[in-house]
Amino acid sequence: MKTIIEPFRIKSVEPIRMTTRGERERLLKEAGYNLFKLHSDDVLIDLLTDSGTSAMSAAQWGAVMTGDESYAGAPSFYRFEAAVKDLMDFKHIIPAHQGRAAEHLLFSLIAKPGHVIPSNTHFDVDTLNDWKDQTILMMEVPGLRVHDAQILVGAGIRNRKELAEAPARTLFMLASEFLQTPQGDRVIRDDDYLAEEEVEQWIDLAKTGS
Repeated sequence: MKTIIEPFRIKSVEPIRMTTRGERERLLKEAGYNLFKLHSDDVLIDLLTDSGTSAMSAAQWGAVMTGDESYAGAPSFYRFEAAVKDLMDFKHIIPAHQGRAAEHLLFSLIAKPGHVIPSNTHFDVDTLNDWKDQTILMMEVPGLRVHDAQILVGAGIRNRKELAEAPARTLFMLASEFLQTPQGDRVIRDDDYLAEEEVEQWIDLAKTGS
């Protein structure tokens, strides 16, 4: 079998700290299961970002030292502009810091009312915090299912104490209101519905766990 080697040399090596499963579980719990609260030196494999944190080439490191950091008119922009124009017949070249910003510029110009723009599923820090609180709820209140926790967080309940102290009727109305939103519509099946008795069971589970 023919061996294919990587066509480059590694210029530098950065040590990373090995962690055990027990350490990772403890660190996650201490961070409230919020990845943004972890210290990076406690992370063995970083899967939080897709932006890339890999090694750079010798030419890239050299460009860091020789680059012109002028706020406008830097030679690096004109090299970038020339390369793009060489590949594409664009009159105007506007660099953007990330794809989402570029999409905002592009679609604000071409999108019209009634147009459908396909895209991937975006999420932000608020969504991440919702996922964290859903996880905490299911850990603090054994017996809650995933979609139970989704409904509760959507209704504003984020921990066992809040659930145990919530008036059943008020919580049922808040949960029903959430289920009428686009986010809530994805949680429950078309042939299913939320009963007030189910909300009372959630509250009983929270009180039992207190």
